[in-house]
Amino acid sequence: MRLARGQEGLFAMWQAAKAGIARSTIGFWLEQGELRRVMHGIYQVRAVPVSSREEEAAIMLRYRLDTRVAFSHFSALAHFGVADRLSPEHHLTVPEGRRRHRKIPAVTFHSLPLRESDTVTAGIIRCTSPLLTLHDLAAWRLPVPELLRIHARMLRAGLVGRETLDLEAPETERLRGRWYRDFRAYLFRLRNR
Repeated sequence: MRLARGQEGLFAMWQAAKAGIARSTIGFWLEQGELRRVMHGIYQVRAVPVSSREEEAAIMLRYRLDTRVAFSHFSALAHFGVADRLSPEHHLTVPEGRRRHRKIPAVTFHSLPLRESDTVTAGIIRCTSPLLTLHDLAAWRLPVPELLRIHARMLRAGLVGRETLDLEAPETERLRGRWYRDFRAYLFRLRNR
């Protein structure tokens, strides 16, 4: 099915409706075993191998590929391959006032107004940028030694530059947000250790 191409083998009911595919057709394909229900309103085409990123792709589809919704915190670290530990739940940043789907299992929601420049995308999976992820973890009061280990891994992987811990860097290199002043004070304390 063309809808699932480039989406980890998944498609959403809202996409099928947009493409003119009737609910009864989806039901028929389910009965025939051509589809598998992944979560409410999200289906996987059986002919496509199951992806290791299926769950993340399903969550993105559940949010209708909204550019203001992204995986963040430990979920973003895992995506970038620099996580100390894997989180048993997903961390998802959504804008304030955006509906938080209760039918999505094991998600910790965070609120922050995201711009497209605050995120990176791989296929349909959107994550906060490496720099914003680092800021999120600092604002979330991650212990300093752990934050420094993550920062060192991000530096080695080329995900961030040294200016991320430099208070003299131009403001455009740091990130905006309501936590900006707290983070600036946090970096100052980090630098003077």
